Amino acid sequence: MESTSEDAQNNLTPTNFLSALSWLLGWIYFLCWAFSSYPQPIINFRRKSVTGLSLDYFTVNILAHSCYTISCVAFLYSDIIRKQYRQRWGANVGDPTVRVNDLAFTAHALFWSCFTITQFYWWGYTRLSSQRLSRGMKYFILGSLAVVGVVCLLVVFTSETDEPITEQPYSGFLGKWEWLDVIYTLGNLKLLTSVIKYYPQAHLNYINKSTRGWSIHKCAMDFVGSILSLMQLFIDASFTPGGLTSVIGNPLKFLLGLVSVGFDIVFMLQHWVLYPSKRGEYEMDQEREDEGGSRALLADGHAHVDYDFQDSIHERRETSK
Repeated sequence: MESTSEDAQNNLTPTNFLSALSWLLGWIYFLCWAFSSYPQPIINFRRKSVTGLSLDYFTVNILAHSCYTISCVAFLYSDIIRKQYRQRWGANVGDPTVRVNDLAFTAHALFWSCFTITQFYWWGYTRLSSQRLSRGMKYFILGSLAVVGVVCLLVVFTSETDEPITEQPYSGFLGKWEWLDVIYTLGNLKLLTSVIKYYPQAHLNYINKSTRGWSIHKCAMDFVGSILSLMQLFIDASFTPGGLTSVIGNPLKFLLGLVSVGFDIVFMLQHWVLYPSKRGEYEMDQEREDEGGSRALLADGHAHVDYDFQDSIHERRETSK
């Protein structure tokens, strides 16, 4: 009994504690990010409308999570990628700081992004003619796919599989490229799309001076999940041989967490500080309907879509059926 007690005490090392804490934080942040996917389609279902939402955001979100899913699968299960990672950053760095909960999150988010986009096209919900994929976003998506294709070709034509992998696998634009560079390219695209995808929705909220139709619960849970994700990353780095170098080896998770936190703060400020929800919306809509206006002019003379007005008319029509 005494030896068993001593063994148990020996097992309670700081590394084991941090590993358990990392596991716990990882799955809590997965639950936060997972549940953040549910409020928006539920709101759309209840309103029978997608007005107030940016189609650019939900479309490019599919591209973003596709890139992240492939990246996580490669870092977790590809022997080639894991070997190239260790040789790129040094054997003392250890394995990539990508966890199963990272894959679970992005695969789950990819599914719900695809589901939500169907509400724009196939559910018969109210959608304004102005709600369409912008030309710039179309070019961005096509350009992103082209970049991935070019990097794959560089790997095929510049890699030499018969020679051992060096610590510096490429030098210059036409040097030696590896499949690890394809995965890093996908990660960079995920990060870039995360910066780009939030802007259209934040700008739309600014133009309409309203966050109606946009789920603030999604932002709140995403904010908590992002903080926990960053905490897990630094905890993982603390007990790996490379220390903070492991964070540099996984810049996607680090920068993605920072970007998400920044935009979530913007959305929460828009919802609760800049454009707080107002009471008596039906009465206000009725007055505007009586006056015969469904569009309003801003002070500078530019028109913005009044989504509150549009939604109230649609809701009353549904009620009267």
